[in-house]
Amino acid sequence: MFRKPSRTVTYLFSPIYLFLVGLQLGTGTLPLSAQPAPDWAKQMFKELSHDFGTVVRGEEAVHKFEIENVFLEEMKIQSVSSSCGCAEVSVTKTTLKTWEKAEIVVRFVTKNYAGNRKARITVVFAQPYPATVYLDIMGTIRTDTMIEPGSVNFGTLVDPTAATRTIQISRYGNPNWRIMDVKSTFPHVSVVLKETSRTSNYVSYQLTAALKETAPKGYVQNELIVIASERPGDESNQITLPVPLVANITPPLQVTPAVLPIHGDIAKEKVILKSDLPFRVLDVTCSDSSFRAKAKKDAAKVQVVQIEYQATGESPRGEIDLTFITDHPQQSEVKLKAIVDRKK
Repeated sequence: MFRKPSRTVTYLFSPIYLFLVGLQLGTGTLPLSAQPAPDWAKQMFKELSHDFGTVVRGEEAVHKFEIENVFLEEMKIQSVSSSCGCAEVSVTKTTLKTWEKAEIVVRFVTKNYAGNRKARITVVFAQPYPATVYLDIMGTIRTDTMIEPGSVNFGTLVDPTAATRTIQISRYGNPNWRIMDVKSTFPHVSVVLKETSRTSNYVSYQLTAALKETAPKGYVQNELIVIASERPGDESNQITLPVPLVANITPPLQVTPAVLPIHGDIAKEKVILKSDLPFRVLDVTCSDSSFRAKAKKDAAKVQVVQIEYQATGESPRGEIDLTFITDHPQQSEVKLKAIVDRKK
């Protein structure tokens, strides 16, 4: 799809074209004279808008619009922009092969703006066919309450118990204001709350968070829910303050790419394994004998494994698991999913 009109091409799986010859929408081939439907690029987004709700001054309000390339052709994002300074926008990856994902990251700027705010995010695609997708965000920024910093961000770490993070939560104009409780959508975090100041016009708390050793590997994006009261004893005056909780708990061995795409009956790809400690790749196992792997015998912190694929008549299509066996002292194996898209 989206190739120059010199040949006929086939859908990967998702029907996004309107056929000009009266074919039903579904899996099929694209006629040489056909053009992609105007909204083809929207099919890569799960959502096109987000409401931040009510946030407070200094809060790190971030939303990520996920993109997944569900098509055969390589996708290229030319630019992303925002209609308002109250929304900063970036993209995690501009070129996407089949099945690869990226995120349009929108940060609601709560320190410099107040009140009701709206912004339109413009995402421009350059390949394989020009297209524009609009994403809308909105929210209300309170100025009487402040969170500094605006999130509990542990960054990237291998040992989840190796660090703690502290934030300050303040309220201006109400000496009776109190934090009643702190809850979490992530059960693998502990919290210690301490009141640090109370005057006739100002109240402040210190919140310290720590990850438990039970925290699972992977990217964590959850929230701490701070429950506060304007008048203690009156539940009708309680408010909730969501505080983003972010951590990237990495395994000792990291593998790139996250998914290995195999196109056609013959393919050659590279898989990179990284660690802070030297290690060797001892073997690569797979249920499909069409795969072959080559790796260096010497120990190193970075190992590049050459993957060769040559299909036979019995070779399956779809998802195939590759298992890399290593002598790493902290992780003896790592799995990688290959997506096989053979010629029909």
